[in-house]
Amino acid sequence: MGKMKRRFFPENLLVFILVIMAGINLHAQEHLRLWSEGPLTWKDFSIRDSTPAVSRLVYGLYFKEGRQRMGDTVILRYITIAAMDPQQSYFNRRFLKEEYLRYNQIIFDLVELYRRKLQYVLDRMEKQVRPWERLIQYKYELDEEIRRFKEESGFGQKPEVMDEWQIRIHNEWEQYPADIPSFQAGHWVFDYRMGMSGIVLGGSMGDYIQPGAGFEMDYGLRYRHFQSILLLSVTRNKILKPLDVHWTEVNGGAFVAVEWLQGYVWHLSSKHTLIPMAGIGFYSWDGDKEESEEKSFRYQDWTPTLGMTYLYRWRSLIRLIPHNDHHQIWNTNFGFQFLISKPDFAPGLNGYILRFGIFWGYDTRRLYFRD
Repeated sequence: MGKMKRRFFPENLLVFILVIMAGINLHAQEHLRLWSEGPLTWKDFSIRDSTPAVSRLVYGLYFKEGRQRMGDTVILRYITIAAMDPQQSYFNRRFLKEEYLRYNQIIFDLVELYRRKLQYVLDRMEKQVRPWERLIQYKYELDEEIRRFKEESGFGQKPEVMDEWQIRIHNEWEQYPADIPSFQAGHWVFDYRMGMSGIVLGGSMGDYIQPGAGFEMDYGLRYRHFQSILLLSVTRNKILKPLDVHWTEVNGGAFVAVEWLQGYVWHLSSKHTLIPMAGIGFYSWDGDKEESEEKSFRYQDWTPTLGMTYLYRWRSLIRLIPHNDHHQIWNTNFGFQFLISKPDFAPGLNGYILRFGIFWGYDTRRLYFRD
């Protein structure tokens, strides 16, 4: 037990304390002054008559989970924050000189540099790596870097040293751009769609069965431009007139379609996609079952199927926070599709089936970073 307690304290308890402290600071974020608000001014400090030092800059490095919007794309990522606390930062009234304000600005610029470094790592981090471990690492490195700057600059007394540090910091900023990482979307794509389906029957089938409506579910797997998709639909149709003795006491039935299609994905633009398809379908027309099984009936047939699907990409979600051990992009789509087939159920019951659907769906694929 003693060994377990000693192992718990330096690792887990330290992380727990840092999490609580960061959470308190983030909760009081309205009192913080962000680096992104511009260069420091005298208004960002309290002016005191008696202080133990010329000035003091109380800074913080944090992160939180958040969403950012870029046009029709939502980015789910860890958002890093570089901030200072004006309520705890101060200047001695006797030392209100521009070189000391610049000295604090360089410290604040170092906080921003490590924010960018942390953002760069968190955007590319795999799920098994805990983000708090990275925060602790960079907070420690930041404190060490600021300590070194203070010593080398003589606490603001050596302008030429501060010049060198400022140039180096600005050069390092360029290595850590603020944009989201450049990525390559994976070639394998999973599609899921659900919506309303309707059928219109032609030929002799149209003389006996009314058009009907129902629902459909589609499952697809895509590699590059080649699409395989399984379509399942069920519609309800009424009977116009009897075909034979079995139809006399039946008012309607269910039309079931199971279609396996191959298609070519043709991207007209980033928003619009067409997918011509061809494959085979299994169709079943089931009459209502009443008290007697003899009063029900079923017709089935396999037949080739042709179709066309149109997709409109409504919006995208980029998950830079790992999900299932990897990063993903999700596209939410609206669309419609049209299919035609020619089943031959029985003599006197054949012709064309025109099936159309309106659906909502999404597709998802993995992301691979280029840098």
